[in-house]
Formats: sequence, structure tokens, C-alpha cells
Amino acid sequence: MFDAIKRRPKKISQNIDAILIDGVLITDKTLIANQFNQFYASLATDLASKIPPSLNIPQKVDINLETPIFRFSDNPITPQEILETFKTLKNKKTPDINGLSSNFISNYSWQLTVPLCHIFNQSIEQGIVPEQLKLAKIIPLLKVKIHF
Repeated sequence: MFDAIKRRPKKISQNIDAILIDGVLITDKTLIANQFNQFYASLATDLASKIPPSLNIPQKVDINLETPIFRFSDNPITPQEILETFKTLKNKKTPDINGLSSNFISNYSWQLTVPLCHIFNQSIEQGIVPEQLKLAKIIPLLKVKIHF
């Protein structure tokens, strides 16, 4: 019987010793890093500025989606809405940026509901979103195709 062997891709290490920018050869590693940072940090803005505006502006957008759990027009948010939202979370043990997992949240949903309800309602009332709620944990996943 043939057993497939899972092969890992070889790590390719390429050090960049110099780059040419506007006819100037840069060899300082800090300047090279800053140039790459500047290029990638401005890439999305540069691309977006090159997209021409649409001439076809829709008069009415007809979107048929399920009713969202949180409706900001229904101020204040109720503890029941928060509990319903907790029920929609996938039960995973992977922690978020604060070290909390959806498994932990579902286990302690009754204890978390009232404080979160207060925080959300204060945020809406005052128009201020706490910095901690603006963070996201984003993990890029490399998709490797293995050919046998």
C-alpha cells in the first residue's frame, strides 16, 4: 500500500543587500526596510486612487439579508440580544487578541452579558468606541499545494 508523504516546502531565505530607487542604489538595511514599509503601507491608497469613479449610481439598493442580531436603531441593546449573539459563535478554544476563546465566552455568557450590555450602550450613547474593541487578530494562512 502506498502511503503519501507530506512534504514541507523548503524555506527560502533571501537577504536583500541593495535596492535601486529612482536611480539611487540603497545599501543601508534600515533605509531598505523603510522603503519597503513605505511602499506596502501606501500600496492600497495608491491603487484605490487609480480606480475611476462609477458613472452608474444605483438609486435604490435592494439587499435581502437576514435581520441582524444587533439593530442600532433599537437603542438600547438588550442583554437578550447579546445572549443571542453568543449563541451564534462557533465553539472554539482558539484565543482572541485578549486571550479569550469563544468557548470561554459561551461558558460564561450569563456573567458577561450585563457588563457587555452596559459597555455597548455607553459606547452608542457617547459615540465612543473603546480602543480594545477596535483590535482584531488576523493570522495569514499560507496555502501550499502539494503535488505527488
